[in-house]
Amino acid sequence: MSIARRALILDSGDEASIYIIDILSNNGYIVHILTNDEKDAKRYLEKPVYIHILKEEGIGEDLEKNINEVEVAFLISFDEKLNLSLGKILKSRGIPMVVVMVRSSDAEILAQEGGMIPVNITKNVIRELISILKLRFSKFIPIDGALGLLTLSITSDSKLLGKPLSEIEDKYMVKALILREGRYIRDPDSIVQEGDTIVMVGRSEDLRELASQ
Repeated sequence: MSIARRALILDSGDEASIYIIDILSNNGYIVHILTNDEKDAKRYLEKPVYIHILKEEGIGEDLEKNINEVEVAFLISFDEKLNLSLGKILKSRGIPMVVVMVRSSDAEILAQEGGMIPVNITKNVIRELISILKLRFSKFIPIDGALGLLTLSITSDSKLLGKPLSEIEDKYMVKALILREGRYIRDPDSIVQEGDTIVMVGRSEDLRELASQ
């Protein structure tokens, strides 16, 4: 007999918590929701969840009884500091996957250093803006004489989408790397994905041609 999977959600205060509850419960998870007070908890009474009240000292005794069975936690409140501090507690309790919503690069780094998975909503908004406006490149910087540096944001209609770095470098005679979710990727076999930023150095005329792709 298999043990049911458990998930924990920190109340977001909006519809996001509802959507995540529905997704998880429909996929076989037993869901625990952690809210600030009983007033906030009322909107979850008709949902298939266990409701817990957030305590000043942490998660509370009632949730402690099941914490060892929780596989994943989603800390999606709009309080970045609360998400991070609670994330540290949950990681110390042995929860293998803790996803935290953050708004700043500093918080994103802190989450990663603490073994958590950050979701930077500021970066996600920027990616959506780039996609909606079909922005081609963010900046071209002359370096020395005929050389320059180009940062190119990849949208859904970019001709570079799906291309390996090696092909781009050979075709445009540039040196390139991918910036993806705060990581630099230099592997020539890496495939360019939507939402990536490509950083390239080469001849200015080649970079300007590439920027039009």
